[in-house]
Amino acid sequence: MSVEDSAAEISGPLLRRARQGCRMTLQDVSDSIGLSVTHLSRLESGKRQPSVGILMQLARLYGTSVGTLLGEHAGTRHHVTTTAERVSRPGPDGPFTVLTGLPEVQGLHAVELTIDGTEHRPSSHEDEEIVYVLSGAVRVSLGEEVLELRTGDAVHFDARVEHTLTDLEPGTRVLIVCAPLQANGPRPHALPQRS
Repeated sequence: MSVEDSAAEISGPLLRRARQGCRMTLQDVSDSIGLSVTHLSRLESGKRQPSVGILMQLARLYGTSVGTLLGEHAGTRHHVTTTAERVSRPGPDGPFTVLTGLPEVQGLHAVELTIDGTEHRPSSHEDEEIVYVLSGAVRVSLGEEVLELRTGDAVHFDARVEHTLTDLEPGTRVLIVCAPLQANGPRPHALPQRS
């Protein structure tokens, strides 16, 4: 069994328990975040791994932290991620490390991601997001706009706009930080208005 397979087996049942704890069906989750019931079922059975974006959406929906969905439990009022204790998890977007993890505090999510050159699916979610390039270079597609960022560059954007990250150099590492949008914030131009 590969590390990737074992990570999926661990996170699948935790995702199912979190959903059931909220008394939601797969259809409820599908309607809320726009993923198919089939894809959600595969995530919960461990046949697929969730991307970082999906984990953030599910954590927000279930009122928990990304770390809790991955089985990382914090017993204090703070969460420390030391270099020696880092847990790098494989994911469809590349290996990532969750840097936030207080179960009772769900407003902020931070993840370090190594972009591995795979084709990433576009993501959108009800947050504001910052992508900070720790090393390398990344192409950030925000709707119709394309930005190229290098080490030390950052972009802050409305994550309701469909976005994709693509590495421009092998092994590019980024810090992704998401927080809920303000309830009455303006809608971005790239999103269609719902009636």
